[in-house]
Amino acid sequence: MPKKPAKKSQPKKAGPKKKTGPKGPRKQPTWTPKELAFVEAFKGNQSKAAKIAYPKSNNPSVLGSELMAKPHIREACEKKLAAMIDESGKRLARVVDIGRNEIIMLNADIARKGDSDSARVAALRELKDIFGLSAKNDRDTDMFAGWSEEELREFADTGFVPKSVAARVLSGHGAPPAQPDSAK
Repeated sequence: MPKKPAKKSQPKKAGPKKKTGPKGPRKQPTWTPKELAFVEAFKGNQSKAAKIAYPKSNNPSVLGSELMAKPHIREACEKKLAAMIDESGKRLARVVDIGRNEIIMLNADIARKGDSDSARVAALRELKDIFGLSAKNDRDTDMFAGWSEEELREFADTGFVPKSVAARVLSGHGAPPAQPDSAK
């Protein structure tokens, strides 16, 4: 008896593998708006997420456990938590690589070449604060603060700093505290 020719098998088409379970292909779950709200509110605590997504629930911790028992919700929450941890790690790993000198130089550049007057003024204010150039009291802005009427007249008449003022400055005491007009 002659042999029958072997059947040529057709090559299988390559394509995406279908997910299958014990009872055949798995169906994609249908998400309810509340389930989506639960996953959106989930930040690691299923009870809090259930309380936010289901505000009228009497027992959010039980409801949270029930929701997390659903594979599609648990998977989405795990992915969200992993993404949150990854992002947190990236933020923590960032290194501050800008120093005082760079801040000063950037502000100086803006103060000189800023796009607007307000940007230049803001940069100059920052530099003023960095270098401590703010007036703290009248003595910082009024060179005659603490001078007596007699010392002021002598300076006006001669153009020279009176010896009494020079002696106070040279001794390290500076100008005496200003006295009210009633004390003079």
